[in-house]
Amino acid sequence: MGSSRKIITSPWRPASADRLDKAISLYKKDPTPPMMIPSGGQGSDEDLSEAAAMSQYLRDHGIPNDHILLEDQSLTTLENLQNSKALIDARPGRKYTVLVTSNYHVYRALRYCRKIGLKCTGVGAHVAPYYWPSALIREFVAIHREKKHLILFLAGWIVTVLPLVLILFEMA
Repeated sequence: MGSSRKIITSPWRPASADRLDKAISLYKKDPTPPMMIPSGGQGSDEDLSEAAAMSQYLRDHGIPNDHILLEDQSLTTLENLQNSKALIDARPGRKYTVLVTSNYHVYRALRYCRKIGLKCTGVGAHVAPYYWPSALIREFVAIHREKKHLILFLAGWIVTVLPLVLILFEMA
């Protein structure tokens, strides 16, 4: 079985296999073949879970089935990481973990890893340029939904905007 290295791959979509290709590349460079954890649940409009689709892609690209641990219950990034951490913690050996996700998503995923106590390295996979604007907006909203970030964001706006408003009122 080799060492207990883990590579977590986040949800795969047929139009963008870049994350899986990046994870496969890392897998092939590792002299002690790691375990791969494709992770993602099944939406109501999907025939199979994201994890199952990713697992099939991994097998189709030469990853042996005994090096794949399926996590197919998660519906959010946080659940994805919590469930993957449970799989990692249940296995013996070293816990060196690499999280492979889209490059715009690495920051938030690693914040969640820190929150749940999963020590890992984040690796970002290429994302098509046309997808960046909507992806960054989604990440911005997701990060600022956290209470700490929302308070800091609002405080920053107050500190920068309030003096401008007061200056404008003095001019009028």
